[in-house]
Amino acid sequence: MIEIGKNILKEPVSMQLETNVLVAGQAGSGKSIAMNQMIVELGKQENNKIYLFDLKRVEFFRYNGVFPVYTGIHEIAGAVEALAFIMDTRYQEMMDRGQVKWSGDDH
Repeated sequence: MIEIGKNILKEPVSMQLETNVLVAGQAGSGKSIAMNQMIVELGKQENNKIYLFDLKRVEFFRYNGVFPVYTGIHEIAGAVEALAFIMDTRYQEMMDRGQVKWSGDDH
């Protein structure tokens, strides 16, 4: 569980992050604050690989050099293609081994 911010009553809000997260909301609702908190918390954990995509080029610049930050549309597309290849390879390996959950060995 990681703390991602506070609710309207100023109480801490925590969540269990699994593999993929989509953050959405209206302007000014705290998306950037929540994202930055998630990045900081996930960055503290050893086995996480964090890839940041920032088409606006203003949200994640402070993490450049700490995590890969992709900004241009072609750069993002290339990174997504490379990550999709890794995922596809892992799924094929899982299928070959008869696994339903990735063990993380070798990658």
